[in-house]
Amino acid sequence: MIKRLEVHANGLTPDAPHAQHIHYGQQALNECPTLALDTNHDGRLTTVEGIPAYGPVVVSLTTTGDTTPASLLAVDRFPVAKDGSYDYKRKNIKFTDVAGIGDPDNGGIGTAKDIAQAIRDGEGVVVIHGLDYNDNGKYDLGTIGASELDPKFPAEATDPAACGVLERH
Repeated sequence: MIKRLEVHANGLTPDAPHAQHIHYGQQALNECPTLALDTNHDGRLTTVEGIPAYGPVVVSLTTTGDTTPASLLAVDRFPVAKDGSYDYKRKNIKFTDVAGIGDPDNGGIGTAKDIAQAIRDGEGVVVIHGLDYNDNGKYDLGTIGASELDPKFPAEATDPAACGVLERH
């Protein structure tokens, strides 16, 4: 269990929700990705392209309710970046067993105990999603199309915007 977690973010798409997660994968590098992982060389990194670096979602850092990987795209429960920034605080976040969530080939399987230990060992990565590529003040399908995670969402809403490796504790 995470007793207390804080995320302070700025420089984000203003007044838009930003999905944020703890990622971890047994086979992942457990680090922030670089554009070297841009497999189709389009100059942007998608969430799926980043999975080899940070692994699949193991915790959804929602503002209320469920924090399991099942809340991966619960956009109505993620922080909104008022004027481009937010301060997120949440207590008592539980780890759950993860079986096949995210990308099983990159470690999307594990017990809550194993995942918690890996996070304590500094192998977890926090990823904040959401980039307004065309600077029109909202996420839309116009510039880069639909998200590979769910075509109901624009890729602008799900592409990684910020990343940080959790410290060992």
